[in-house]
Amino acid sequence: MPTFPVIHSPCGKFELHYSPETGGSIMSFTAGGKDVFRPYDPATPLAPLNTASFPLTPYSNRIINGQLHVGGTV
Repeated sequence: MPTFPVIHSPCGKFELHYSPETGGSIMSFTAGGKDVFRPYDPATPLAPLNTASFPLTPYSNRIINGQLHVGGTV
């Protein structure tokens, strides 16, 4: 697996690898050394849909017409 930045939990039980290149997508997430999410397969292209999980920000597909209205501004 390629090297990605890692975040360790304070208790050391959880480990999260993420990819800034894909918008902060999660490449792997483990608890006690066991996969919680399906890890990224390095044989696939580095793209959000091939990662373990990816952020749906600033919004996902559940907003009418794909527009977010905040304070009267789209």
